[in-house]
Order: sequence, then structure tokens, then C-alpha cells
Amino acid sequence: MTSSDANANAAAVGNDGDDDVEMTETTAREEIQEEEEEEDETKKTKKKTKKKKEIELVQRPRTHELEETLICNGRYQTEREINRGSSAVVIKGYDVTNKLPVALKIMDVSQTSELSLPLNSITREVKYAHKLNSPSSSSESSNTTDNFARLLNVTNHISPETKREYVVLVWELLEGLDLLDYINSKGGRLTNEESRALFAQLLNAVETIHERGFAHRDLKPDNCLVVDTKQKKTLKVIDFGLSKGLDSAKTLGIGTPDYMAPELIGAPSRMKSGGGYDPIKIDVFAMGVTLYLMLLGRYPFEDPTNHSTLSTMKNIRAGNFARPQKGVIDSDALNLIENMLAPDPEKRFSLKDIRNHTWVQREREQEILLQEYDEFEKRLQDVRRQKEREEEAKRQREQEISLKRYKEYEKRLIQAQKMKEARRERDENAPNTLLGLRLRLVESKIDCKQEIPKEKKKKPAAFGIASLFGGGRKK
Repeated sequence: MTSSDANANAAAVGNDGDDDVEMTETTAREEIQEEEEEEDETKKTKKKTKKKKEIELVQRPRTHELEETLICNGRYQTEREINRGSSAVVIKGYDVTNKLPVALKIMDVSQTSELSLPLNSITREVKYAHKLNSPSSSSESSNTTDNFARLLNVTNHISPETKREYVVLVWELLEGLDLLDYINSKGGRLTNEESRALFAQLLNAVETIHERGFAHRDLKPDNCLVVDTKQKKTLKVIDFGLSKGLDSAKTLGIGTPDYMAPELIGAPSRMKSGGGYDPIKIDVFAMGVTLYLMLLGRYPFEDPTNHSTLSTMKNIRAGNFARPQKGVIDSDALNLIENMLAPDPEKRFSLKDIRNHTWVQREREQEILLQEYDEFEKRLQDVRRQKEREEEAKRQREQEISLKRYKEYEKRLIQAQKMKEARRERDENAPNTLLGLRLRLVESKIDCKQEIPKEKKKKPAAFGIASLFGGGRKK
């Protein structure tokens, strides 16, 4: 029964409406109780599911020989595999010396291994990771390293059982999903606002990479982690195994087919006159594919009737990608994507063009507003803290004054008590003296100064009229 029904019944039958209101309140309490019970059941179910997954994880057989063991001379304790690529396995673990959680990227470099990774590729990844960890050489650069994982250590390990040799890259552990899994967790595509926020961070990362003198060449959602912090979602770019210097990038066919620019798959008309390609424009093209995937949830050059890699590459070389219908995504976002996916690298947007684009600038405007709000809030907090400090200082002064007065009163009280004690001791030590007697008399309310009464003195004869006429008192 609703509250309106209760009111209607109360108007119809008079006092009986009060009972209906009470029933309504009882029903509301019951509903609230039922909701609380449902929430408790949901929490219990989640806990059971989490525990079940943990049990399954523990019971799952080891997929790599370096799981759940000490490696690198006992420096790192490994746990379970968390990711796997074509040439490396990532295992979660922690540093035994400081209990810091880490991600251990383990690469087999044994000469007998079919999956052995060339050492120059590992050296290149370490080199560029160190470049990103170090501060910028340009004092005017505003780029930061917030959008990258930190490389903590490089070491090696030889398995005592199989004698395989591994190179181990120790990275900071980032808890989160890669961008592709994150998109899938959001229903297959992201909102315009969330896409803009994450893309702006990707742009910051790529600008920093190029500012440090190299290109990533394998940008894709799989190589971006979305770390969920308390304040916002932070995008981190990882995996620099295919990175190359801006002046030395010449190898074709680098990267993942869906994200390769036309000049990477052998389109002569798209390459430089002297051969080679511009690696900056390679990263821009991959960023365009990534943005398309975020907004629409599908690959731009994939043929829906033919999912082969060859068909995708043909579409890339021809510049044919599926343009969404009007209104499906923001028109400015579509314009940006078209310019980033331009098949001709000369007509393709530069990073500066992307930064100045209207769609990206909206995020910048929001960032400025947020910065201004943060600054205002910071100033407000400073004012509040200053006021609190002043009030605290005032309270301390008042407490000091009160304490000083209390000490003075206490001192006077002590002095009075001492005087009283001294007087008592004096009285006790001289009980038979005149002073002692006098004090005892005072205490018993007897006036010690009272004099003994003397004989009454005779009054002189009155000198009256009778004496003037010879009359007097008879003798």
C-alpha cells in the first residue's frame, strides 16, 4: 500500500486511516530490511566467488617453471603468471628485501629455446625504459613520466632443473586491466567523455616518448594499462620491445596488423622519397585506431564479412575504414579519427595538430577547470588550516592563562595550609602558656579579657533646691 492510498483511506473512514499509515510504515521497514538482507546476500556471494577464484588459482597447475619459487639468487619470490605474450611471460611477485610487489617480465634467452628472444631486443627495451625513467633534458618540456610503468631492475636467472637461462625485467606492479579488457568490461565501448580522458593521457605519453628521442611502434590497447586510483583512472603505456630511435626506424612490418600504418606494410607511395618512414606518424596512426576502438568497439579496417589479416591490410593500404553513421559518435571525434587515419603520412595529423584539435581541447578545458578548482580548494584548505592554527593558538594561550591562575591559586592554598599547620603545631607545643590558655578560651567562646566586677561606687549626693534653703538630707 502506498502513502497516497493510506491518505485516501484515512479521509474515507476517519480514524481508521491511522492504522493504514502504521501499516505503510511497517511495510516500508520490512522493505528496507529485505533490501539489507539482499545486500548481505550479494556481499556473501561476492566473497564466495572471490574465495572460489582464489582456490582455483591455487589449485591451477603451474604454467611456467619459475612460478612459486625464489629466483635471482633469492632476491625475488614469484607467485602466479598474470600475463603471457609471444616472447615473454609476466609473473607477479615481490622483492624479498623490502616486500615491494613487482611484475617480473621473464624472457627465455636460451640458445636451444624456440621462443628465445634476441638480446638486442631486450637491450633496446631496457634502454628506452631508462630514458623514460630519467628526467627530461629539456627545461621547457612539460611532459611527465606519470603515464609509464617504472623499470626497477634488470637481472638474470638460470633454472637449476632445466638449465634454461632467463633475463628478468623487474617492473613496478600495476593493478588494473589493459585497455582492451577495460573496454570489454564497459560493454564493448566507452563513452565520449571517458574516451577523451584516456586518449588525452595516451597523447601525453606519446609526446613524452617522442620528446625522449624514440617511437613506440607497437601502440595498441593491449600495451596500455588502466590503473584505477582514488582520484581518477590513469593510463600507463607499457612494452617498449619494438621501440626505435626516431632517426633509425627503418624496419617494415613492425607491430600488430590492425594498428599498422600503410607505410609499414609496404605501400611505396606512402614512404619517404629516400626510403623509410616517419616513426612519429606510425604512432599517430596507431593512436587513431585505438581511439576508434574506444568509441565504437570495433576495428576500423576489419572487414565484417572477412576477418582475415590479409583483408585488413588491404583496407589499410587503401585507406578504407568503416565510417560510423552520423550521430553515433561525436562529429569532432570522427573528424580527428579521419585525420589520424589518413593513408598519406604527409596529410596525417601531427601530435601538435592532435593537441590543438577541438575534441581534445575540450578535455584540456576540463583539465584547466579542474586545476582551477583544485587550486581554489587548496587555497580554501590553507585558509581553513590557518584559521584552525589561530584558534588552536588562542586555545593554548587561554589554557596557559588558566594554568597560570590555577598554579597561583594552588600556591596560595598551599601557603594557607602551611600557615594553618604551623599554627596548629604551635598550639600543640605550648598548651600551658598564657597564649595557649587564651586560645582555648577563645575557642570555648569565653571572653578572656572580661574583668571581675568590683564594688559598686557610692553615688554623690544630689545638689538640689532643698540644699539652698538649708534643707538637706537628714543624718
